[in-house]
Amino acid sequence: MKRVQPSVLILPIILAGGEGRRLAPISTSSQPKPFIPLPDGRSLLTRTLERASPLNGFLPPLLIGQASHRFSLLNHARAAHVVPSAILLEPQAKNTAMAIASACLYALHYQPQAVLAILPADQVIEPQEAWLEAVHAAAAVSHANGKLCLLGVTPTRPDPHFGYIQPGLPLPGSEAVLVEQFIEKPEYPAALLPHCFWNAGQFFVTPAILAQLFAAHAPDIWEAAREAMAAADIAWEFTMLGSAAYISAPPRSFDRSIVEKSSVLAVRLQAHWHDLGTVEAWEAYTCQPADSYADRPERIDRPWGFYELLGDKAPDRLEKRLTLFPGCRISLQRHTCRDEEWRVLSGQAEAELDGQFYRLEPGSHIHIMAHMWHRLHNTGSTPLIIHEIQSGNPDESDIERREDDYGRLNDS
Repeated sequence: MKRVQPSVLILPIILAGGEGRRLAPISTSSQPKPFIPLPDGRSLLTRTLERASPLNGFLPPLLIGQASHRFSLLNHARAAHVVPSAILLEPQAKNTAMAIASACLYALHYQPQAVLAILPADQVIEPQEAWLEAVHAAAAVSHANGKLCLLGVTPTRPDPHFGYIQPGLPLPGSEAVLVEQFIEKPEYPAALLPHCFWNAGQFFVTPAILAQLFAAHAPDIWEAAREAMAAADIAWEFTMLGSAAYISAPPRSFDRSIVEKSSVLAVRLQAHWHDLGTVEAWEAYTCQPADSYADRPERIDRPWGFYELLGDKAPDRLEKRLTLFPGCRISLQRHTCRDEEWRVLSGQAEAELDGQFYRLEPGSHIHIMAHMWHRLHNTGSTPLIIHEIQSGNPDESDIERREDDYGRLNDS
């Protein structure tokens, strides 16, 4: 794809902390909406990161989500071949206002000249080219006029689950319009279709203007975010926001706290836009019933990749499918109560067993006896996929680490 050259610097802020309660049982607490794979195997978060990648003219994105999903955030970015500028971790979900305020403070320090593109991680937009055109236009309009700008979508049906925008006068010399009114989840949406937009929930604004809006309209949230950022702890790829200030912040939405109290511009997004926030919307888009997701393998993310549980766990046997991203390796570890067997399904690997090193290719397998120090390393350029069989007592707590690339010698 041809690289896009935007007229202004754009820093994507990807909001991936939503729990997706309306999407239950497809969305769960361990694998909420942004991380659920669509039929092509890519998650909503991965698709969002691909759209907002540097290949499309953006700065490396800033990810923000819950601390309990830190490895999922990292791995879905790896799946999109995107290295985030930072991953901010929320100690507790506090709705969108607190998350966006925290991201704004980060941007004020590291990218003050950029326009922020505040993007939810739970939408499908096709085609990508139409979205890119609208985004670069909205960012340029926001930068030139010093105002908050958003994307509006022409409605295709009277849906009461969406927010609507009533457009006002056009902005002279621009494709943007002034927003006259916001109408949230109307009881009778059919009456709005001829002249209103859907609110796509995608916003564009400079960090300086956004800071002014927070200080004017939500000073309590802004002060809590300042305290949380000042107390942030940086570890590995993650920035953990200060717990005390974050948890004490009010759980308000960005729309209610800032957008509805501000002078806002809108640019039309002429694309197919899908907000997969309900089971009905998900089933309609994927053509898959909700109950089909009950049989998907449970996925557990780790800093090197993830594993999926295959079948039911027996007292003396457990099967997993491991995926290690390129360059990643598990800790040098051993187990007391189980043996393991690794079989390479795809990729290139190096296995270490008690100081001896072995090259593994697709079809290769190796047996690890209890008490043997062992480590697996993806030495290839593609994901390494391993079928692992544990026999004996497959207890996750039965692990002793000697070396670890991710500081987990005293962690699980």
